[in-house]
Amino acid sequence: MHTAAELARAVTAARAAQPAWAALTHAERSAILHRAADEIDAHAEELAQIVAREQGKPLGWSSGRKASRPWPPRR
Repeated sequence: MHTAAELARAVTAARAAQPAWAALTHAERSAILHRAADEIDAHAEELAQIVAREQGKPLGWSSGRKASRPWPPRR
């Protein structure tokens, strides 16, 4: 759980970062998001274990994320 103060800091940070994000080209934003997706994929098992612990789900229910990213296609 997060506090209202933590939420307010996150919103403030997001608003401050938005102009720089908007100034990037589509290709630059796409490359950043693809790198983020690659990192998620690289740590899929670890993340599935965390989700299973946090949500009380069986591990098998928490690990289907990798197969669900067919779009956008890789370049």
